[in-house]
Amino acid sequence: MTMDTDWQVIQTAAAGLAPQGPMDPIQFFRVRRIDSTILVDLAGLRLDTEKAGLANLGQLPDWAAAAIPQQYHWVNDHASSIHPSVCALHCGRTLYWTGQVIKGGIGVTRPAQLRGGFEFTTVAAFPHDLAKTTPKEKPRWMP
Repeated sequence: MTMDTDWQVIQTAAAGLAPQGPMDPIQFFRVRRIDSTILVDLAGLRLDTEKAGLANLGQLPDWAAAAIPQQYHWVNDHASSIHPSVCALHCGRTLYWTGQVIKGGIGVTRPAQLRGGFEFTTVAAFPHDLAKTTPKEKPRWMP
């Protein structure tokens, strides 16, 4: 039997994100766990382009802590083509944007927005309170 949390929304106001305007919604990313695989969807996160270099994106929940605590992942940061940024997991739970591929090298200019996500493995306990349940069969009407 597959254990699945479905997509969980994680709100974030981390230091590397674009400042929130008075009418802007709180930024978020999504996390899903299927057995021991964690899927992270960063699509839509707006980064603070006034600064360069490392950008903190937020924290993963305990149940999504990475089995390998320090990892790097490729993430798309362009709306109409594949343009890679590098994101990292630090201590298994903290998400960072670390760099962008520019003409074959790594640049530190932050993109305006991220468009993709990545996956990794966890050994943390499964959050049974978030387990997606399948709808039960409706009882049939009997005369």
